[in-house]
Amino acid sequence: MTGYDVFKRALSLLNLSGKTVFRDREAENSAVLEILNQLLLDLKCKEIASLGQTLVISDSKSEALVYGVAMMIALTVGDAAKNGLFAEVYNAKRSIALSELTHIRDVLPCVTEV
Repeated sequence: MTGYDVFKRALSLLNLSGKTVFRDREAENSAVLEILNQLLLDLKCKEIASLGQTLVISDSKSEALVYGVAMMIALTVGDAAKNGLFAEVYNAKRSIALSELTHIRDVLPCVTEV
Protein backbone atom coordinates (compact mmCIF):
# COMPACT_ATOMS: atom_id res chain seq x y z
CA MET A 1 0.00 0.00 0.00
CA THR A 2 1.31 3.44 -0.94
CA GLY A 3 0.59 6.81 0.62
CA TYR A 4 -1.60 7.60 -2.37
CA ASP A 5 -3.64 4.41 -1.76
CA VAL A 6 -4.24 5.51 1.83
CA PHE A 7 -5.40 8.92 0.57
CA LYS A 8 -7.79 7.35 -1.96
CA ARG A 9 -9.31 5.08 0.69
CA ALA A 10 -9.77 8.03 3.05
CA LEU A 11 -11.50 10.03 0.31
CA SER A 12 -13.75 7.07 -0.35
CA LEU A 13 -14.72 6.90 3.34
CA LEU A 14 -15.62 10.59 3.18
CA ASN A 15 -17.55 10.23 -0.10
CA LEU A 16 -15.14 12.69 -1.72
CA SER A 17 -13.69 10.38 -4.39
CA GLY A 18 -12.80 12.22 -7.59
CA LYS A 19 -12.92 15.65 -5.97
CA THR A 20 -10.05 18.01 -5.25
CA VAL A 21 -10.06 18.70 -1.54
CA PHE A 22 -7.33 21.33 -1.57
CA ARG A 23 -6.58 24.29 -3.90
CA ASP A 24 -4.83 22.27 -6.58
CA ARG A 25 -3.10 18.93 -7.04
CA GLU A 26 0.33 20.18 -5.94
CA ALA A 27 -1.08 21.71 -2.73
CA GLU A 28 -3.11 18.54 -2.18
CA ASN A 29 -0.10 16.25 -2.54
CA SER A 30 1.96 18.39 -0.19
CA ALA A 31 -0.79 18.61 2.44
CA VAL A 32 -1.62 14.90 2.28
CA LEU A 33 2.06 13.97 2.58
CA GLU A 34 2.35 16.16 5.68
CA ILE A 35 -0.80 14.60 7.19
CA LEU A 36 0.46 11.09 6.44
CA ASN A 37 3.87 11.76 7.97
CA GLN A 38 2.38 13.23 11.15
CA LEU A 39 0.12 10.20 11.55
CA LEU A 40 2.95 7.79 10.76
CA LEU A 41 5.02 9.37 13.53
CA ASP A 42 2.02 9.09 15.85
CA LEU A 43 1.84 5.38 15.00
CA LYS A 44 5.60 4.99 15.66
CA CYS A 45 6.40 4.37 11.98
CA LYS A 46 8.98 5.75 9.58
CA GLU A 47 8.03 8.82 7.53
CA ILE A 48 7.73 8.65 3.73
CA ALA A 49 9.24 10.98 1.13
CA SER A 50 6.43 10.84 -1.44
CA LEU A 51 2.87 9.60 -1.82
CA GLY A 52 4.06 6.96 -4.27
CA GLN A 53 6.33 5.35 -1.69
CA THR A 54 5.26 1.96 -0.36
CA LEU A 55 4.39 1.89 3.33
CA VAL A 56 6.03 -0.92 5.26
CA ILE A 57 3.64 -1.15 8.21
CA SER A 58 1.35 -3.74 9.75
CA ASP A 59 -2.25 -4.19 8.66
CA SER A 60 -3.57 -2.75 11.91
CA LYS A 61 -1.40 0.37 11.51
CA SER A 62 -2.46 0.83 7.90
CA GLU A 63 -6.13 0.64 8.94
CA ALA A 64 -5.55 3.23 11.65
CA LEU A 65 -3.69 5.40 9.14
CA VAL A 66 -6.61 5.41 6.69
CA TYR A 67 -9.03 6.54 9.38
CA GLY A 68 -6.55 9.12 10.65
CA VAL A 69 -6.22 10.64 7.19
CA ALA A 70 -10.00 10.68 6.83
CA MET A 71 -10.22 12.41 10.22
CA MET A 72 -7.75 15.12 9.18
CA ILE A 73 -9.35 15.69 5.76
CA ALA A 74 -12.79 16.01 7.40
CA LEU A 75 -11.28 18.66 9.66
CA THR A 76 -9.79 20.43 6.64
CA VAL A 77 -13.08 20.57 4.73
CA GLY A 78 -14.97 21.68 7.85
CA ASP A 79 -17.13 18.58 8.38
CA ALA A 80 -17.23 18.42 12.18
CA ALA A 81 -19.57 15.42 12.35
CA LYS A 82 -17.37 13.21 10.20
CA ASN A 83 -14.25 14.54 11.93
CA GLY A 84 -15.64 13.45 15.29
CA LEU A 85 -16.66 10.05 13.98
CA PHE A 86 -13.32 9.34 12.33
CA ALA A 87 -11.43 10.66 15.38
CA GLU A 88 -13.15 8.05 17.53
CA VAL A 89 -12.45 5.27 15.04
CA TYR A 90 -8.82 6.40 14.58
CA ASN A 91 -8.16 6.47 18.32
CA ALA A 92 -9.64 2.98 18.76
CA LYS A 93 -7.63 1.55 15.86
CA ARG A 94 -4.50 3.43 17.01
CA SER A 95 -4.65 1.88 20.46
CA ILE A 96 -4.99 -1.58 18.93
CA ALA A 97 -2.12 -0.95 16.50
CA LEU A 98 0.20 0.34 19.19
CA SER A 99 -0.55 -2.54 21.53
CA GLU A 100 0.99 -5.10 19.20
CA LEU A 101 3.54 -7.09 21.14
CA THR A 102 6.53 -8.48 19.32
CA HIS A 103 8.39 -9.77 22.34
CA ILE A 104 7.37 -10.62 25.86
CA ARG A 105 10.07 -10.77 28.48
CA ASP A 106 9.66 -12.33 31.92
CA VAL A 107 10.93 -9.97 34.59
CA LEU A 108 10.76 -10.35 38.32
CA PRO A 109 10.06 -7.21 40.25
CA CYS A 110 12.94 -5.64 42.08
CA VAL A 111 12.42 -5.90 45.82
CA THR A 112 14.43 -3.74 48.14
CA GLU A 113 14.60 -4.50 51.81
CA VAL A 114 14.22 -1.71 54.28
